[in-house]
Amino acid sequence: MTDEDRALLRQQLIDHEDERLTVYDDATGRPLQKGEMLQGHPTIGVGRNLFGKGITTEESRYLLDNDIAQCLDDLLSFSWFLDLDAVRQRVMVDMRFNLGPGRFREFKGLFAALDDKDFARAADHMKFSLWYRQVKRRGVRLERMMRTGEDT
Repeated sequence: MTDEDRALLRQQLIDHEDERLTVYDDATGRPLQKGEMLQGHPTIGVGRNLFGKGITTEESRYLLDNDIAQCLDDLLSFSWFLDLDAVRQRVMVDMRFNLGPGRFREFKGLFAALDDKDFARAADHMKFSLWYRQVKRRGVRLERMMRTGEDT
């Protein structure tokens, strides 16, 4: 198939399937809401059945790279981020990735400690949070990385 034919086919499939950037129920065409019962299959993109086909490792890594880039763009809005060493930057990206932009911004005490370059206090803010108790092993590792500046 030529590149031109492939482009025509791509557009044909988009026209027939539609292109959705959030998960929807293929039987109803409605976006899925948390806890909603499916009538068909969870689908995304151009007819990608997530139960039947899922995604490849390459697609997963592509999505991950885009999510990391979004986290980094967001973290650059914090004055302290570029002053952190690489290990502590990774801690912040990991937390931002896990929490999302809204919940991440609730860590005001952590941010104040980072502004002061007080990494022990920053680690304490992490350790004594609900997030820390929820993420268990992840929190232990990230708190230690924040406290020591070493990858553990």
